[in-house]
Amino acid sequence: MTALLEIAGLRAGYQESIVLEDISLQVQIGEVVALLGANGAGKTTTMRVITGLIAALGGTIAFDGEDLSRLRAERRVDVGIALCPEGRQVFPNMSVMENLLLGSFCRHARARRAATLELVQELFPRLTERSAQKAGLMSGGEQQMLAIGRALMACPRLLLLDEPSLGLSPRMVQLVFGAVAKIAEAGISILVVEQNAQAAFSVARRGYVLAGGRVAAAGTIAELARSGQVEQAFIGTDFFKREGAACSKSGA
Repeated sequence: MTALLEIAGLRAGYQESIVLEDISLQVQIGEVVALLGANGAGKTTTMRVITGLIAALGGTIAFDGEDLSRLRAERRVDVGIALCPEGRQVFPNMSVMENLLLGSFCRHARARRAATLELVQELFPRLTERSAQKAGLMSGGEQQMLAIGRALMACPRLLLLDEPSLGLSPRMVQLVFGAVAKIAEAGISILVVEQNAQAAFSVARRGYVLAGGRVAAAGTIAELARSGQVEQAFIGTDFFKREGAACSKSGA
C-alpha cells in the first residue's frame, strides 16, 4: 500500500510547552487508522499540525509525497485534507443546509457539490429532514452527523475525525461509526482520534496509541489488543482481554 499521509519525527507545541515529541505515523491510501490516547496525550495537537492550524517545530509531514510545511491551512483543504473537529463546532445560527454548503468552499469541491451533497444525505438522512433547521437546535448526535457531513462536502482524500463519539449515547455512537465505515468503503482514507477504542476499532485496521506526547504503541488492532504497553498507556486490562479474544477469533 502507498502512504497518503506520512509523518516522521514530528515535534510540536504551544509557545514554551512541547506537546508532541518524535511522532511518526502513516495512513495508507484507502485505510482507516485510529489514533488513541487519554486526555492530554497529544491527539488533538497532532490533528492541528496536520491541518496547519499550528506549525510543526520539527520533523516532516508529507501528503501524497508532497511536503505540507509551506501550505497554509486553507490550502491543505484544497489538496484533500478535511477536519471534523472535536466538539463538532457547527455554526449554530445557520441552517443545516447552510452549514453543509460552507464545507464546499474550495474550487474542486464546488464543482462536485451536488453529487457530494447527495452522498452526505444518503449517509445521514436526518440531515435532509432537518435541512432548514438551525444547527444549534439539533441534538448532539445530529450535530455530529452535520460536522462529518460538512467535512465531507470538501471532497477530502483524507478525513480527520477528532473525537466523533464525544458526548454521544451508545446508540448514536453506533450510527455515527456505521456511517464512518461506509465513508471508508467509498475509498476515503480516515484518521480517527478517539478515547472510545471499541468504537474506533470497529472501523480501523491499524492504530497508534499516544502517551505523554509520544507514540507508546502501534500496530494492527490485534497487536494493540495484545499489547501490555497499551493497557498501561490507555484503557485498561478488561477491555483488551475481551477485545483481544475477539480479534484472535476473527483473525483481525
